[in-house]
Amino acid sequence: MAGMDESTMHIKLTLALLILANIANIVMMATPEWMSYMVWDEGAWWFYGMWFRCRTQTAYTVCDGIPTNRAPGMHPWFVATQVFANFGFSTLILALIANLLYIYVGYCYRKLDDSKWLAMLVSFLSWVSCVLIFFASVIFAFKYNEESRGLFGLRLSYSWGMSVVCWMSSGLAGSFAARDAYITWKIYEHEGSLYNYAGTGNESVYTAPSVARPGIRYNQEFEQ
Repeated sequence: MAGMDESTMHIKLTLALLILANIANIVMMATPEWMSYMVWDEGAWWFYGMWFRCRTQTAYTVCDGIPTNRAPGMHPWFVATQVFANFGFSTLILALIANLLYIYVGYCYRKLDDSKWLAMLVSFLSWVSCVLIFFASVIFAFKYNEESRGLFGLRLSYSWGMSVVCWMSSGLAGSFAARDAYITWKIYEHEGSLYNYAGTGNESVYTAPSVARPGIRYNQEFEQ
């Protein structure tokens, strides 16, 4: 059954891409210098991130939980990068949760009419996180090296690379989720019309749309 196979493939790809994007996102945000504003004070560079403050000298880095609002002279580009990155981080986690809920509702609970809306939600959240993290990485690429004077290039390079993996994976996941939502919607409309057409006496032939699942029952006309 072509419809079921395609839908299952899209769901697996969406889940795999969202997991990859979240791993890349966590690695990206875990790097102390990632998207943080640097201040030279008391013979060391101070990195002010959204969740931390790090004091970096030649041989070591020490971080604590001082929030960014204590950082002096905050630059607008840094604030914008932090906002985009952190909202993208949160949205990407929500997209993964929504996708897991979609799998549960569609495959375990078998409610096709609800799962199509969840597929749309997964697609929307994935694309939103893709756009947010993309803007964060673009601002970061153009401004951070200028402000940091090229310091810590290697660590920043792989961290920025993780941001690219993150928004690309998120965007692809959104595309696959959108395609799956379209397939699910068409299956729901098709099975709903068949169920309504059957009338009394033939209800057992087709599964009601409220409990249908992609690929459970198709006729030859739909497969074509």
